[in-house]
Amino acid sequence: MALFTSDTHFVVYMDSQSDTPSQELHGRDSLAPVFDNLNAYKATMHFNGQSTVQLNGNSATGVSYCLAHTLRSKTESAAS
Repeated sequence: MALFTSDTHFVVYMDSQSDTPSQELHGRDSLAPVFDNLNAYKATMHFNGQSTVQLNGNSATGVSYCLAHTLRSKTESAAS
């Protein structure tokens, strides 16, 4: 979470056919449940792709595209 600014705007699109975000969070503290949820997986792997950053003096804004893959064990999947 330390990689995100205190005023971060975190938007997730789970449906590639929709222009509406599946999840939209504001502020670093709102990311805690997202990171806690990663503990449900045996392993995760993220492919970070296209990123753009716009600098404005001492601040910057950016957009980064990421494709996340998650792995649960067979017994964990059956219990979910």
